[in-house]
Amino acid sequence: MSRRLWTPDDDFLLAVLWMGELHRFEIAEHMGRSVQSILCRVTELGLKRGRPDAWPDREHALLAHMWREGKSCKVIANELFDRFGRECTPAIVKKHALKLGLPPLRQNRNLKKGALRVNVGPKIYEAVNRRAFAKRETVSMYVRKLILRDLGHGMDI
Repeated sequence: MSRRLWTPDDDFLLAVLWMGELHRFEIAEHMGRSVQSILCRVTELGLKRGRPDAWPDREHALLAHMWREGKSCKVIANELFDRFGRECTPAIVKKHALKLGLPPLRQNRNLKKGALRVNVGPKIYEAVNRRAFAKRETVSMYVRKLILRDLGHGMDI
């Protein structure tokens, strides 16, 4: 089989097609070359795919808002599709959230509806745990009483 050398015109066409939305198989067919030949030349030229799928700020804003509300990655992915037509998997949602610097989601599927989730440091948790133990209560019951007291429901703890 004879090798066809790459011309500057071929390189230019490859660069234009590569930056577009064509799949590598379509580029190979269009240029009359093998997929392997296309991929090797792309590597030699140092071509990178364009980022047509980069997320706009409005999608990041929705992701951050829903993430902070504690919504699951699947729910966020569905909402992104419904509102903006963004097709993504829950794994991609998680990846983007972590890239945005959002804290990791810690979902406790055993929590009852309306249960309070609070992330506190270990020292605060230990202090609350000691006080709850001294009153012979669970941590969640002790915290619930603290909240009710602060809201003015008059529970004495």
